Amino acid sequence: MKELLVYVYDTCVVTEVSLLTWWVNSEDEFNIRTISETLDPVKTTDGFILKPEATIDEIKITENVAGLVIPGGYDISLSESLGALITKLHQEGKILGAICAGPTFLAYAGVLKDVIYTTTRSPERFKELGLPDPFDWDSKKPESIRVVRDSNIITATGAAFADFADVMFDALGLYRGDDDRKSILSDFSPHWKY
Repeated sequence: MKELLVYVYDTCVVTEVSLLTWWVNSEDEFNIRTISETLDPVKTTDGFILKPEATIDEIKITENVAGLVIPGGYDISLSESLGALITKLHQEGKILGAICAGPTFLAYAGVLKDVIYTTTRSPERFKELGLPDPFDWDSKKPESIRVVRDSNIITATGAAFADFADVMFDALGLYRGDDDRKSILSDFSPHWKY
């Protein structure tokens, strides 16, 4: 069985990835696995308290891992273990998906170098927070481009959760043809345009 890892942390916004995880979890050959720094419950910005299934350090074998999803949030700091996992999965060509402020983790890990991306974060936000700015802003697409796929990396703005789910689902090879894609998308986005 393939696994899609979802990194959860205090202040993350799970609603940004819930459509994606629901779609993926409905597939018989896939399993969603939440990971975090510890097994302590995390409190999301949406008000949920989640208990991670595994620590990042427990993810040693990545053969069955299809990818990693990182929702946006406020408390964004890259741990050594998360940085190592992102780097490992990137080197293996696994799908790395991040939405809203989530691409900040990918930028801190160094995998957005020479990659076209989008994010809801801005240079001004890093100044406000007094944090180092990891982005090459010349490679960012304008926010009017809601989701960007560059090789194995998929990034999206926060409001683009349906677009993000669509591109991730496609990248994971889960659509059974164009009619399947249109059918699924029409259920969630009746005004969807390709």
